[in-house]
Amino acid sequence: CRHFRSFQSCRGAVSMADGADAVDLENWMSQLPERILRERSICELALPGAHNAGANSVECIPSTTLAPYMGETLAKSSVIQMLARPIASGPARCQSESVSTLLRRGIRFLDFRLGLHQDEIRICHTVVCSTTYQTVLSEIRDFLENHPEELVVLLIKRDWEHKYFDTAHNWSSVQEMLIEELGGMLMLGDDMKQPISQLVKENRRVLAMLEMRNGEHLCGVLATSRNLKCSWSSHVMTVADQMKQIKSWCSDGMILPQPGCLKLLELAIPGVPYFSAPKMQAAFREFLNNTTLHVATKIDFPETETIQKLVQMNWIPRS
Repeated sequence: CRHFRSFQSCRGAVSMADGADAVDLENWMSQLPERILRERSICELALPGAHNAGANSVECIPSTTLAPYMGETLAKSSVIQMLARPIASGPARCQSESVSTLLRRGIRFLDFRLGLHQDEIRICHTVVCSTTYQTVLSEIRDFLENHPEELVVLLIKRDWEHKYFDTAHNWSSVQEMLIEELGGMLMLGDDMKQPISQLVKENRRVLAMLEMRNGEHLCGVLATSRNLKCSWSSHVMTVADQMKQIKSWCSDGMILPQPGCLKLLELAIPGVPYFSAPKMQAAFREFLNNTTLHVATKIDFPETETIQKLVQMNWIPRS
């Protein structure tokens, strides 16, 4: 039988299997205890997640973004693009690794922001990133084909600064590419309540949630206020602000998992993610020393220690 060790949470003493310390992050879902797989839905797991996944390098800056600062003519200049790209890279880059690498490191929630560049759907974060939407879908498919007991959650939306993307044609293309790459594995809305073991058995292992503003719904799950709740707040500016928001979710009971509703803890703050991410994650890990949670997270530049700590939460019995 398994041995357990105890520590304190905000709701009292909890126990975790010692085996959780030795989990292989690349295959961590397949190593979950049978009881967890039978009893919990995808919405009841602690999911390490990547905020703005795929935003790891800058291709260009849309002239519409630069124009308010220097006029349309200069905004289209290749010289201006070359000079502005390194400056824009600081706040735009939220990751340093490919989606494939993030998945192998244990990430199971991917936050994608989309825009259109030269008739190609790209990952965007105000800037146009070098990564294409097609590329990330292919990497997810390849990972899942080689890891038949792992599940992945996607949140797909248009990037805030790319409002022109919201056309019926573009959203039709987004869904058609999803079907082409992941079609047989895509979950339906009711699958958000089904146990993990059932989803693995039936090979429905991708929860793709779409924040569509236009067009016909063809696949995946439309994100609504009933099936998706996020701790994001426009008032958060610092690590202290973000931790206050997270603790508020804990005290209000919002942090409790709910079958059929994906809950997301935001761990990103405004500024330059490369510099803010380590401080944010250190504060969050300290919080996890005294708290249990079974929800998804969105993290900039996720560190292995943070991923590991979140994965280990899944071995802790819920009170």
